[in-house]
Amino acid sequence: MSKWYRTKRFWIIAVLIAVIVMIFLSGSNIVECFRLRREISALENQVEMYRAKIAEDSIMLDNLRYDDYIEAYAREHYNLQKKSETVYIIKD
Repeated sequence: MSKWYRTKRFWIIAVLIAVIVMIFLSGSNIVECFRLRREISALENQVEMYRAKIAEDSIMLDNLRYDDYIEAYAREHYNLQKKSETVYIIKD
């Protein structure tokens, strides 16, 4: 083998080893960075979900201040009725 080929092969191997060390063995490796980004994205999605839930619950809380809404809610969700009424439940 020629000296040029051995020198080229040495540098290729050295660079590959350096890249492997940088990717997997360093303290701030790329694999950990991608995992943390994915986790941050999932947490941001949860934040948006909880914000929507808080907005929904706030509307429900505002509506529960009125007796008419409470009565309608109880009729729909708990099948309650007045004493003089007959309720027919129709399942879809």
